[in-house]
Amino acid sequence: MLEILLDNKDGNVWDISELVSSVSWKTVRIGQPSSLDVTLVKHKDLKIEPGAVIRVRSDNTNVFYGYVFTIEQSQDDDIRLVAYDQIR
Repeated sequence: MLEILLDNKDGNVWDISELVSSVSWKTVRIGQPSSLDVTLVKHKDLKIEPGAVIRVRSDNTNVFYGYVFTIEQSQDDDIRLVAYDQIR
């Protein structure tokens, strides 16, 4: 099971694992940053801003740690985030 945490640097760390409807992780071996594409359901209290830290763990193993670069909201209140790891 995936654990997805979002730190918006406002003092709160959100576990958004239950809000996520799809997640895609892409990596290249050398020279390019890994990217994470997440689609989640909008939550009224969750504020997401560019630069927020996102971390993904799978079975207690860290898979991704990076920063939100792109935030898009669809008309049906789904939010799409694109994050890149620290190489970017």
